Amino acid sequence: MKKTWLFSTLGLILLFIAFWIFMPTSSERDGVGYWKGRVVESQTESGVRKVELLSGSQKGQIVTTNISSTISSLDMTPPNYDVGSIVFVSHNIGSDNISYYAVVDYYRISAGVWVLFFVILIAVIFAGWRGFGALLGLIFSILVIGQFLIPNIVDGNAPYLITALAIMLISLPGIFISHGLNKRTALALLSCYITLALAVLLSLVAVYFTRLSGISDENIMVITQLKPELNIHGLMFCGLLISLVGILDDITVGQTVTIYELKLANSKLSFAELYKRGIRVGREHIASLINTLVLVYVGASFLFIVYLAIAMPYPLLMILNSEFMMEEIVRSLVGSASLILAVPIATALAAYFLRSEGAQNKKRVTT
Repeated sequence: MKKTWLFSTLGLILLFIAFWIFMPTSSERDGVGYWKGRVVESQTESGVRKVELLSGSQKGQIVTTNISSTISSLDMTPPNYDVGSIVFVSHNIGSDNISYYAVVDYYRISAGVWVLFFVILIAVIFAGWRGFGALLGLIFSILVIGQFLIPNIVDGNAPYLITALAIMLISLPGIFISHGLNKRTALALLSCYITLALAVLLSLVAVYFTRLSGISDENIMVITQLKPELNIHGLMFCGLLISLVGILDDITVGQTVTIYELKLANSKLSFAELYKRGIRVGREHIASLINTLVLVYVGASFLFIVYLAIAMPYPLLMILNSEFMMEEIVRSLVGSASLILAVPIATALAAYFLRSEGAQNKKRVTT
């Protein structure tokens, strides 16, 4: 136990140091550099500020900047940056070969890392090495999505194939890091893959009968104009599958471990008895997860739902019939159906392949 806490604490410290050292503070796109800076002089009468650059090739220099609207908000009113504010500064060289600088937004990455550190800390305190492993899996998942899934889809590669590969990259190391390399985890992973395959079939059927195009708001319309070669239906399915992976991981592992513990407690339980008792536990799991899943979808779209209720001059039935709302309804219903199916799938596989587990463990103890 002491070794577990020692390694967990050491890993936590090393992970935080690595994040702080290797966290990007500057980037470049389309010839424009975005650097981290600190406001050192408040706004002048001409509407400019002086900013000390904290990253990039001109790190340490104090430059004069204009103020532009933020790139992360629809509010076009530039914020009133105070002295000491940490900001992102854009830099580009004009046709006159002169450097132009502009403050484009607050720098929020550092604060996000501190929030991440807090989550890691409480995970290690309350879940020990398992919690630390789960967070490593989460970080790896984010890297796969950001560095593999999205760039490949944007480049026009087949979304189904890329998403399938991304799910395998996420789930294979992620689930074993979080739950250990053993038969129980392998069975949970297999159950997850079978359920995801069924989710694809359910999605195809639901989208066909509800006649969803995938173009449910202005942002999607912009995507189709910028990248007309993208498969919007494919992207819709991909988003659903990615959202299901983590929840299916939870429910399949839970059911598999339940069967394992039942068999260890009573090695005489048959396949049918294991399945029957496991399903009883699974019913409670299903009830809580379905409610959670629907609320997650509603919460993620809550502002837009409020917008529809205020701006749309239609009754509730028409709003529910709209493509955006029906897309969310189908997404939550397919997700719920997938969770329900995951329980008997994981329970049956675990009951069959772990039915001799208790006897084997008793033999090890007697020898």
